[in-house]
Amino acid sequence: MRWSLLVPVSFALLAAGCSDPGSDAVRPRTDGVVGSGSAAPSGKGPAGAASANDKPRKLCDRPLAKPGAKPSAQKLASVHADGETALGDTLPIGGGKWTWINVWAGWCEPCLEEIPLLKQWEDKLKDKLRVAFVSFDDDPRLAVRFLTSQPKDGVRRSHHLEDMDARKSWLESMGASASTLPLQVLVDPQGVVRCIASGSVKAADLPEIEALVSK
Repeated sequence: MRWSLLVPVSFALLAAGCSDPGSDAVRPRTDGVVGSGSAAPSGKGPAGAASANDKPRKLCDRPLAKPGAKPSAQKLASVHADGETALGDTLPIGGGKWTWINVWAGWCEPCLEEIPLLKQWEDKLKDKLRVAFVSFDDDPRLAVRFLTSQPKDGVRRSHHLEDMDARKSWLESMGASASTLPLQVLVDPQGVVRCIASGSVKAADLPEIEALVSK
């Protein structure tokens, strides 16, 4: 099994409790993973209720490594569940909505657990927010297996970026690093990156996201 995310990018990350290893800002959160494993995805996801250990926190309280950066127009492949149509080859950014980019992989359990929650947030904030999923799987079959396991009204399609050099270039365009997955990037309606956070989100993070996209 190849290690798909050992990208030598040393940009600071913006979420409380997360940074690129070696940064003197903050340590990576423990709800992220750094390398691919061989276990098959479980397909399980949270119902969206906060656990007793979830506490509100600041995801976006640190300065960006590249203020004003915009995601590059990277061409992306598509992965999808059986019976679903492929996505276009670019991310849907702008158009009067905020865009939440979620970088995930089929071998990353924290990624799989948070995807249904992100879908709930998109449904709740649909007039202000869209969520775009980008798989970093070396083997796209892992992503397809998870997407096929999701309900018909769940997340059953995702963009996919397999080439490691393309991943690195795309992340660098935003001032981001994928030393830890999942990775979250929040882009405003003008296409400008406003927040980068490494590690999975929790239900308790929703009020902060609601406040951000309401500005």
